[in-house]
Amino acid sequence: KEALADRVLGECWDLYVQAETDETGELELLLRPQDLSLLVGKNRGTLNNFAERYNAKIDLSRRKNLLRFTADQVTCFRLTKDLEAVLGNIRHVDFDLSPMQPLLRKKPGGRRPLEKESVRWIAEITGTEIHESDDGQRLLIYYIGPSTNFADDARRLLLSLIGRANALPSVLRQYSISPVSAALCPMNPIEGLSWMDQRQQWSRWRCASSKLTVENSSVAKKANIGFEMNTEGKALLDQVGGFLRRGMVDMTKATARSDIPTWLEHTQHRTDAVIGHVLHSTADGIPIQALEDVQNNKSTGRTFATNAPGVLPVLNALPPIFNEPKQAIHLRMTPSPWTSFGLGGAAAFPQIEMRIVFDAETQMPSLRMLNAVTDERVSDLMLPQNMADLRFISRTSLGYAAAQVDSNVTAYLANASLKVTGKGRLGAPPTLQMRIPSRILRKGSQVAKAFSEGGEDVEMEYLFAGLDFREYIQYDLADHIMTYTKIEGGITGGRRSELLLHKTPSKEISDNTNDDSTGFDQDFAQLFQLAYKVVSVLDNREFGRSPNSIRRALLSPMRPASTDKGAQNGV
Repeated sequence: KEALADRVLGECWDLYVQAETDETGELELLLRPQDLSLLVGKNRGTLNNFAERYNAKIDLSRRKNLLRFTADQVTCFRLTKDLEAVLGNIRHVDFDLSPMQPLLRKKPGGRRPLEKESVRWIAEITGTEIHESDDGQRLLIYYIGPSTNFADDARRLLLSLIGRANALPSVLRQYSISPVSAALCPMNPIEGLSWMDQRQQWSRWRCASSKLTVENSSVAKKANIGFEMNTEGKALLDQVGGFLRRGMVDMTKATARSDIPTWLEHTQHRTDAVIGHVLHSTADGIPIQALEDVQNNKSTGRTFATNAPGVLPVLNALPPIFNEPKQAIHLRMTPSPWTSFGLGGAAAFPQIEMRIVFDAETQMPSLRMLNAVTDERVSDLMLPQNMADLRFISRTSLGYAAAQVDSNVTAYLANASLKVTGKGRLGAPPTLQMRIPSRILRKGSQVAKAFSEGGEDVEMEYLFAGLDFREYIQYDLADHIMTYTKIEGGITGGRRSELLLHKTPSKEISDNTNDDSTGFDQDFAQLFQLAYKVVSVLDNREFGRSPNSIRRALLSPMRPASTDKGAQNGV
């Protein structure tokens, strides 16, 4: 009776015996499953701070959704109030799946883009809790507010996960100086991969015979190392170049509608050669035993790791164009699928990219360029006899001349967190309204047909798709620019380095003249040969660490490229 009376007094009138309130006891709280998951995931620092601040012990039972405080009574009550304040900030946003149903269907030989394991991983790395609605048409993203950063991260990664189903147009080829016996060899660990690729096991198509040495490498025996311009080499060059050239579509503006320029009249084309590793991961049940199996693999299991091996001797052998590394932020925007145009209409709009640079003295960020990427193509070249592979990226874009005075763009950047001098997190607002010229919409799409006659700009909502902080240094190499970049993409983008080459200066292209196609073939042939030469030097021990020998090898004259149209087979 005495214990019952004490309990009634405590629960009804908050009256307690002093001796009991000073003693250590336990207080259990029953939480919702998503609330408990949020507290013990990436946000577990909240409970750790509570335990340290109040000198209390905190235990939990995920199976029973219980949180247990062990402390004196006053401390337990204070902990409860602080926890209630945190739980009061738990909110959720809806991720509407209805426009994306065509992309969510499982494809033959592949997997569904939104596997439960992938969604769980996104929730874990973003500090959110993601549940599917009862009707399966929405994902509910729970997060601890008031900041929406974690929810925005989760939404962005979900979009990127779905976007993997709409991969860029790409081809895969192999080149070797002599016949080789190659196989998929595991490559672990691999640095510099994206958050999604880090979870998979990867292999590289490489020579399965004895390890390449100076004695058995045919590359080392040639005075002028590099790509063999024989019949096979010409055919490969024409195939890869022909595929990349397909994206060179002229979008010249016929007449000016205003005295104030907005978008430039001509598209710009640029092709980069990136040195790294072509990596393969097959879907369950798909055997990979021969080159044909690798090239015909239709699963989503192919990526490219840009961390090239052994680049420092090459970089040290060349004088840089500028003495100090430069810094920039690359910010990406993607058309929203949640507009009146729907998912199909969004696919007709180009991606948007911004390049933010920093003042040398004040380190204040400013917009250097804003481009609409109208076409992007990728061609991977596997080099099993070498220690690295090549990726060629062809991009056609249109510059926005009015970016500095566009009120939407300036307001967007004013609200972005782009200062790198502090300790704050880099980021940008989730949406941006842009007016896109109808002439650069994807040809044949319903949106392009609807606006083709009027020629007016089309209003479109763009979603923030991520950003990278880049520190880079450039080298002048045989009429090309070689750029070495250290890239920090955060927990979602990963940390990596990148070595790429491109022709200088970038060319303005137009398909209205036949000379442009020939010019591209010649430029691409030179880029192709130079990139292969760099790969050969990277893994060729004949040059050792001597900067002079490396420099002579890289700057030695390249064989003239063939422009025989009869050899162009396309892809």
